[in-house]
Amino acid sequence: ISHSSAGAGGLLTSTSSSLPNAGSDTYQEGVAYIKSQYESRDKSPSKEVYAHVTCATDTSNIQFVFDSVTDVIIAHNLRGCGFY
Repeated sequence: ISHSSAGAGGLLTSTSSSLPNAGSDTYQEGVAYIKSQYESRDKSPSKEVYAHVTCATDTSNIQFVFDSVTDVIIAHNLRGCGFY
């Protein structure tokens, strides 16, 4: 989902037509809809879903995503060894 130059409160661009169940065409509702789709598919309490909205050109956001994924992998491996 991309948003207009009006900022995060702007309208969704052409991608809104591919999300007919997302509610209105606001950026926030589109993101919330996609996030809920991922979270609703998480059927295992031992698995964690990290949802983070990011812009691929913002390196600090990419670092946050990378760190979150690393945390999940390490926690999973520690649980498997009985240390977590």
